[in-house]
Amino acid sequence: MPNGAKVAIEECRYPASNFTIKDFERAKWMIEKMGARKPKLIYIAGKVSGRKRVEYIRQFAKYQEELEDQGFQVWNPVEQVVIAQIELCSWEVIMKFCIANMVVCDEVHMLPGWNESRGAIIERDLAMRLGMKVVYVG
Repeated sequence: MPNGAKVAIEECRYPASNFTIKDFERAKWMIEKMGARKPKLIYIAGKVSGRKRVEYIRQFAKYQEELEDQGFQVWNPVEQVVIAQIELCSWEVIMKFCIANMVVCDEVHMLPGWNESRGAIIERDLAMRLGMKVVYVG
């Protein structure tokens, strides 16, 4: 793929459709740069779709804070989707973004209710198939 080629985000009608391969390479490089880190990088997975926005933001943020207080680094997909400005994109686009980041984490932590989420089930199954540590919270 040519350098700077746009990532196919067909259903997204939001400025995030300007994401390029270079943007994703930069994000991957930043995560790999942390390779010398001592703290584990933990990905939080849980139910988002079908819930009130304030509920899932609070749940993910609270758990993120708990982990950070213990010295872990955390990749919170709810927070990162907002930062990347793709929250109005299709479910499929958001899942691809999250999974691409999940696979470079050390562990995946499943929040209560994860088993009611199509996305969290996919994240858990992929993490297990890749031999990642999966932790069930609460």
